[in-house]
Amino acid sequence: MLIRALLLVCLGVASGCSLLPAKEDVPFPLAEQVASLPPSATQTLNARFGDHELALQCAFAADADGWRSVCIGPAGRRLLTIMVDKDRNMTSMLDPALPAAFDPARMAVDIQWAFWPLQALEKSAENTQWRVTEANPGSRQIHLGQRLIADILYTDADPWNGRLSIVHQAPAYRLDLLTQAVDGR
Repeated sequence: MLIRALLLVCLGVASGCSLLPAKEDVPFPLAEQVASLPPSATQTLNARFGDHELALQCAFAADADGWRSVCIGPAGRRLLTIMVDKDRNMTSMLDPALPAAFDPARMAVDIQWAFWPLQALEKSAENTQWRVTEANPGSRQIHLGQRLIADILYTDADPWNGRLSIVHQAPAYRLDLLTQAVDGR
């Protein structure tokens, strides 16, 4: 009887553990605001995921209170707004016309992966399974444990004034951006 009770307790504990999120399911933590951000930039974003392709015009702005990105579709309709305050709290607004796969939290991290300095991303990833590496100046890789999550490929030396691509492995999608800092950096 005692053995059966112990087996039931062990099974209960084991099944309870499977309900907890694995460490891999923890999203990349948003990085701190950095002084090198331009006060504003315009972006042309082409997103491809599954059978969907979407072109957006975006405006990026940063100040002492945080940063935000507002994207409009071809018809001039606001489709996405991402706001991250100085304490790294994110809020967003997503138009229901966008496919369900379009995740504002993932987009906020993509923006940081591509545009934040490597040191800020490394600091944010400390004590996690996330790693951000730059094998060369023209690329950056994001790993979770041993898995490659995303490649960021830079066409130009300054991501705030040039082209780049973010290629995700799973879920598979690609973002191509052309960015121009308004302050003329």
